[in-house]
Amino acid sequence: MAQLLQVTDGTTTVDFYDGNIKLSSDGWKTTTSREKVWETLDLVGDATDANIRSTKDQLDELAEQARQYHLNAMVADAVYFQWNADSESAKQSLVFDIQSEILAHEPLSSPLLGSDVVLMRVAIQRHPDYETTSATNATSANVSCDGGTWAIGNAVGTSPERISDMEFDTDAAGTHQQIWAGIRPLYEGVGSFVALWEAEDGTSPTGVTVPADGSASGGDKLQCDLTVTSNDGIKTTIEIADVVGSNYNHFIGKYHILARMKVASSATQVLIELKQYWYGSHSSAGLTVVDGQTAWTLFSLGTVSFPPTGDRGNIASGLTDFKSCGFTIFANSFDDTGTLDIDCYYLIPAEHTLTILGCQVDTTYTLNVYTDPDDKVWGLGLSTYSQGGLQISPNDWNYPVGGGLMVIVTQADSGHILSQTIDLSIDLVPRWKTYRDS
Repeated sequence: MAQLLQVTDGTTTVDFYDGNIKLSSDGWKTTTSREKVWETLDLVGDATDANIRSTKDQLDELAEQARQYHLNAMVADAVYFQWNADSESAKQSLVFDIQSEILAHEPLSSPLLGSDVVLMRVAIQRHPDYETTSATNATSANVSCDGGTWAIGNAVGTSPERISDMEFDTDAAGTHQQIWAGIRPLYEGVGSFVALWEAEDGTSPTGVTVPADGSASGGDKLQCDLTVTSNDGIKTTIEIADVVGSNYNHFIGKYHILARMKVASSATQVLIELKQYWYGSHSSAGLTVVDGQTAWTLFSLGTVSFPPTGDRGNIASGLTDFKSCGFTIFANSFDDTGTLDIDCYYLIPAEHTLTILGCQVDTTYTLNVYTDPDDKVWGLGLSTYSQGGLQISPNDWNYPVGGGLMVIVTQADSGHILSQTIDLSIDLVPRWKTYRDS
């Protein structure tokens, strides 16, 4: 692609490379940052006074367009700063502000014009990243909602990719009203990663049995007798080594833990504490309450890290005992009565997450979660149910450099049903700091 330097909203364009107001020979340098970037351009207007005035008016209109876009969500069209080096493909960066100054330089330049020449300095505040002008789509049908995974691929760019549209749909029976989606960076590998951990694979002390249950994942469950009390209550621990026998470093990461649980009586209340576990020591990671749910229900327990120290230099994950990383569930009945059933745990990657409540995805309705160019995340549920109560909680919701593995878990408001599936579609907008490399 030919060299390019301009600002545009797709309809109005001010060309700084070959327009009425051109870049001077040494009038621009650029930088990278994690914050918004100011680009300052020194320009020379070598055109008729009428064309200079017209171009300056267009620039002022684009400045107001950029201001309104960020002030008013009803404004549809953003303003972009676009430039391309010789032979580079198209890229653009979202504009937040445009400021300009007509310079005085007797006898060449003055705001009064009159000599068909003007010197101008334009400052453009832009997004830290450049991105493509169109998205790349990827899809995966019939993904299991029981910790199903999707290796998305399509890793492009030097910055995390914007997920411009994430669509949830299904042709299968069932309703999805709560959705947890997480994208795990590849780290040291994902081939042996398992998002569903059967609770009965862990270790438990007195008061916990493993009866068969046809409604449980794997056909068995943990049943905790809450009348058996101690200072800690009933506890059960599970480690990476309880789930896989090799490639333990494929579990490096941060995970939000969901537990599939229920109680026998609607009168039973249980305080659940999640604790990070490694080398026999515990640290608190979250509290929740099971309040009389007699149907299998997913409960959000908290977040753990494998390893809890972090993994700079792969030092911690390289230890033999890294496989002992895990977590412990402590359960206490409010009145030391009743039973608690624990079926399984789901590990939702916590680095890049999307939690959605109050939605409705079924054979009639879809749900789309959009990320705007300014990284604001919002959703559109096509049912009256979901749009009225839709709650979207993103955490660094983007696609990491190098790619990642998505984990998906859903349930209905009435509880969790095994073996449901969902269709996923993702639109990725690659981003770069400076030059577009593909």
